[in-house]
Amino acid sequence: MGESDIKQCKGYKQLAAAVKKSYDDDPSRGFDKTLDWAVERAKHYAERTGIPASEILDAWEKDRNYWCVNYYQDAKQPLLDGTIKVFDTWSDLLNAIDKKQGFRCPACSGVSRDAYECSCDGCDWKVYGLLRDLGKGVRVFVKEAIRSDLIFMPVSWETSSHPSEEGEG
Repeated sequence: MGESDIKQCKGYKQLAAAVKKSYDDDPSRGFDKTLDWAVERAKHYAERTGIPASEILDAWEKDRNYWCVNYYQDAKQPLLDGTIKVFDTWSDLLNAIDKKQGFRCPACSGVSRDAYECSCDGCDWKVYGLLRDLGKGVRVFVKEAIRSDLIFMPVSWETSSHPSEEGEG
């Protein structure tokens, strides 16, 4: 995808307007770097997934419901490296996880029935909270949704090599 193609997509135009507004509000903060970062990260995702960068940026902007400078950062759009599990569909992801075995809570080490919130008695840890997964969860990316999620580690993945997973970027 050429540079001009991505600049024509709805996501780029929406993000450019948000960045401009932030930059106009306080030019000394350098918010204009957010747009360049987002475009480069969308291109990185495009290289790793085969999804056009314009579609990725469109999906991110559709999903974004808070300030662009906080949204576009490594914590939300990390590099697709060997630590992120990439799946074509939600169904592929669900098939790769044995939900009956549950998910390991990073806080209490118990087995939760939920991938995002601990269901163990006395623990209410949430992977989307301030301390997230304490470095013990896993990030997954689903191509059909153009979305990545941080989840508790599936117990079935603690000792397996994830045979159903597609190759990581």
